[in-house]
Amino acid sequence: DTTPDKQIQKEYDAFPVSLRAEASSRLDDLVKAHDGRFDLAYPVFVQDSANTSKEYHLSPAALFCVYMNYRAQET
Repeated sequence: DTTPDKQIQKEYDAFPVSLRAEASSRLDDLVKAHDGRFDLAYPVFVQDSANTSKEYHLSPAALFCVYMNYRAQET
């Protein structure tokens, strides 16, 4: 994803807090589903992640930031 940092931050800030857990859970399911050899799983994960981000009207990078922040709060 080549989304500029400022755009990622703008999307992240505008993304409703009420949807962050839902979106993160969906991405987490993808991470778990594509667990395996990195060279085989990564391209499929990238495509599935892009499709999921479109559903939430986010760039894949912004969705990944939402996910990483969610995961950090779980620990």
